[in-house]
Amino acid sequence: MANVLCQVRGSKRLLLFPPSYVNHFNIDPGASSSHINVFEKLHDPALAHTHPHEAMLEPNDILFLPPLWLHTALPTSMVSIAINNFFRNFQEGYAPGKDIYGNRDLQAYEKGRQDISKIIRSFDSIPRDARGFYLQRLAQEFQQKAS
Repeated sequence: MANVLCQVRGSKRLLLFPPSYVNHFNIDPGASSSHINVFEKLHDPALAHTHPHEAMLEPNDILFLPPLWLHTALPTSMVSIAINNFFRNFQEGYAPGKDIYGNRDLQAYEKGRQDISKIIRSFDSIPRDARGFYLQRLAQEFQQKAS
């Protein structure tokens, strides 16, 4: 979800990445965040081709975070207090259940992951080389549809 980040006390540094960089962050299937410490790894080869937007927030600063933008924050003062206000930008399609952190995936994505598991299981009885061949073809079809 989109959100507005309001810095109340202290300061923090934020790095923001457009959605097009999602493949650089190794987000596990079904997870909502990466395990990469971006502040430590920003100059590693995996992130070398990314160009994050940087923001320094001080008390009373407000930052709009668009939906799907990957971001990370690092306090730059002893105490850093901020408030997030999330809001839905789609009329429908969100996954059911509570989403107090505003980072649940869309229902279509969650259903798609279940469908992919079923598709992969349907190849269980196929010899390994043929299974790999056809699953790679399906992966290419997904890539073409995403482009």
